[in-house]
Amino acid sequence: MNWRSQKRIVEFINEIRKSEDGLVQYHDKEKLNGILKIYIRSSSLENIEQVEAEIKEKFKQEITIEDKEINSLILEHRMAARRNGFIKLYDALDSKPTKETLVDASGRELNFLKKIIFRLYDIYLLDDSLALLKMIREEQLLGNKELSWEGLLTLSQRLKKFMLLFDEIESTPMKKYIFELNKLNLFEIPEIFIIEGKENQKWLNWEQALECTYKEFEKYFKYIDKVDGYVTQQGSKGLEYNNVMVIINDDEKRGNQFSFEKLFGIDELSDTDINNIRNNKDNAVSRTRRLFYVTASRAKESLALIIYTRDMNKAKRFFIENSLATEEEIDMEV
Repeated sequence: MNWRSQKRIVEFINEIRKSEDGLVQYHDKEKLNGILKIYIRSSSLENIEQVEAEIKEKFKQEITIEDKEINSLILEHRMAARRNGFIKLYDALDSKPTKETLVDASGRELNFLKKIIFRLYDIYLLDDSLALLKMIREEQLLGNKELSWEGLLTLSQRLKKFMLLFDEIESTPMKKYIFELNKLNLFEIPEIFIIEGKENQKWLNWEQALECTYKEFEKYFKYIDKVDGYVTQQGSKGLEYNNVMVIINDDEKRGNQFSFEKLFGIDELSDTDINNIRNNKDNAVSRTRRLFYVTASRAKESLALIIYTRDMNKAKRFFIENSLATEEEIDMEV
């Protein structure tokens, strides 16, 4: 029994699941409505941010409940990086040995940036001298020595001089803040930031990442903290929203674990796929179908799919022939 979703959403996810395990859910008898819209667009489009903004506004007009907020689900983190303006930073760190820390902002380097430089910027914005003095005490600058009032004021003035760099926040690379902060000799800066190591892949990754501006790091942290409206499809399990917009674009993904183009019958199956299907083993199509089910089932009231594909007609045919959608529910505006 599906108690949370409207009838149209439950019908849709049942059709997705039909060829996987055949299990059927039933909707609450009082939930007889629901909205499904499928927006199929060419994967050759370049201005996807504008396309998605326009579709989002169009979808809002379809929503019949008071809550018009739309939660966007994407296939993987890199798609969010592109849409949220931190793609340069993401690509710089998206390889070993920095790849793992990128997923959740763990690791000493990112923690340092958020704990020290971001905190200093917040103090700069508020012009809060007391907050700066509090930070000096909490970070135990110059060791554990008890600082006199005059000593605190001296450190405060040195940091205020450093914070003048924030006047050019839009254009100054993060590397510049690290360099100037290191000259103050007040903080324990991660070694990878200040010692050159061209034979070290971690150093090379960070060298490229620190060319990004503060603002790009800020957008990244907002995404990690889930305050930008995007959630990955794989990370959405267990979550639920009134209105969901799922963005599907195989051309933006990395790896071959999932393939919507194969699921839609656009890309041919590989020999491995065929053998795995024949032997009832896990395969790209099956994994993609399960992921599709998870994302679609996050919606309670309204569900929109934005599908970028190399063959719009074949994608449409997949939804029609599998009884997933009607002609009226599919939008193929060029």
